[in-house]
Formats: sequence, structure tokens, C-alpha cells
Amino acid sequence: MKQLAVHPKKVFTAVAGLGLLLSLLALPTAASAASAATTPPTNTVAQSYSAGSDVLTGMLVQPKDKSTVIPVDADSIHKMSGVVIPINGAEIVLTPPKAQSRQVLVSSTGRYSLLVSNQNGAVKTGDYLTISALAGIAMKAGPEQSEVVGRAVGNFDGKANVVDTVKLKSDNGHTSTVAVGYVQTDIRLAPNPLSKNSNYVPGILDRAAQSITNKPVSAAKIYLSIAVVVATFFITGSMVYGGMRGSMTAIGRNPLAKGVISRGMVQSVIFGLIVFLLGILAAYGLLL
Repeated sequence: MKQLAVHPKKVFTAVAGLGLLLSLLALPTAASAASAATTPPTNTVAQSYSAGSDVLTGMLVQPKDKSTVIPVDADSIHKMSGVVIPINGAEIVLTPPKAQSRQVLVSSTGRYSLLVSNQNGAVKTGDYLTISALAGIAMKAGPEQSEVVGRAVGNFDGKANVVDTVKLKSDNGHTSTVAVGYVQTDIRLAPNPLSKNSNYVPGILDRAAQSITNKPVSAAKIYLSIAVVVATFFITGSMVYGGMRGSMTAIGRNPLAKGVISRGMVQSVIFGLIVFLLGILAAYGLLL
């Protein structure tokens, strides 16, 4: 049988060529993966609202009515609708039936350029942001604020990339100048993780109450609501357990009245559920 001669140089050339071909085929996939890793997450759905000339792209806004938004201030942070984004910043836009005056797009979540100031110091990547003294404009959050509007993924020191400067006057009459610029931010209204809880309420309860009501809740309301929920569970459990136990005992003593006794047991369970729902609604009302 004739043996085939293997030339090392030809084998090396073939392997190298195959490796180059596979590399070229993998380039689009690698490029796509890199692009996906570096592309910031954005919200593809936005709502169109009417707005005045004082509402700028990058501002945080709150509803004035069903179809109009205005810049949000520190006292109304819990009413925040979102951030004003560029016209081409969303794939899907929800528009009102009758658009009146100037329209802006507002997104409640996603990564967008947000107007920030250095009122509370330079903003760095990872800082939580809240509303500053300038309506619609964010600043670095501290433990004093109860809610945040998002987390910065960029830096702003008030020296570079400044778009405007504003003079602020404090309560004691002191005047200071703050710089305003844009910072990429992951937008999301949430309780402030840095907040110092001075109401002697466990952090998990405080965050749960704020997430339910979308605003800060006093310790008295939280503990009173917990007491109502506990009492509701106790009363409901007692009603259901007592009704079912009494019914089962009655059926054992008088099997012929099983139908009537069963209806009574069902009624006890229904009344227990009604009491439970009323108790939960009462606890929710106390939190508001």
C-alpha cells in the first residue's frame, strides 16, 4: 500500500488558515457580545406629556395633571414620574388622545443623561442621587434624604462639562454658586439606602412601608399598622378555627344535620375572610 507523505509546513499552513477562518467567523459574535455588555440599559417605552418651556431634557418631572408635567421638587419627590428624555430616546411612545402645546417624553426607568448639580458635593459613579434645591435637578444624596431618584454611572465635579451655574441662597442668607451638568444615571425612585432611621423602626419594615405607600412613613403609623395586621390574623384564625371545630363536633353528634351544619361552617369561613380583608385595608389606610 502506498503511504502518503505528510509535510509539516503544509499541515501548519492548513491549521493556521482554519484558525484564521474561525476567528473571522467569531468576530461578529464577539463584537455583538461586547456591544451588549457596554450598551447601557434603556427603557424602550416612554409617555408623552405637555410641558412648559422650563422643562428641559434631563430634568426630573412630576404630574401637574393627567397630561402635563412640571419639574419635581424635594417636597414632592414621591410624586416623580420620571426623567425627560430625547425625542428619539424610546422605541415605543404612549401619546395622549389630543396633544396640546409642547410635548416631552418621560421615562420612569432606564439609563439616561440626568441634570445634576454639585450642591451636595461632586457626583461620582455609584453615588445615589436625590432632588436638589433646584426643581427637576438632582444632586448627590446623603443620609438626610429619605428617597433617591437613581444611581450615577458617571462623574460630575462641577468643573468640567458644566452647562450652567446657579446662585442659591440658604435659610441663613448665605449665597453659594452651584454648577449644573449631565451625568448618566440609572433612573429609579426608591427609598434611600443611606438614610439613617431615627424612628427606631427596623430597616426592612421602613423600606417595606415606603415601597407600599411610595413616601416616608412615621414609626407610629408603621407599628399601628402592624398591630392591626396581627390582630386581624388572630381574629380571623379564631373565627375560622372555632367555626370549623364547632361544625365538625356538631356533625359528629347529629349526622342528619350535616347539610345545615356545613353551610354554617362555610359562612364562618366567609365571614373570617371578610374580616381579614377589612383588617388589611385598615392597615393600608393607616400607612397612607
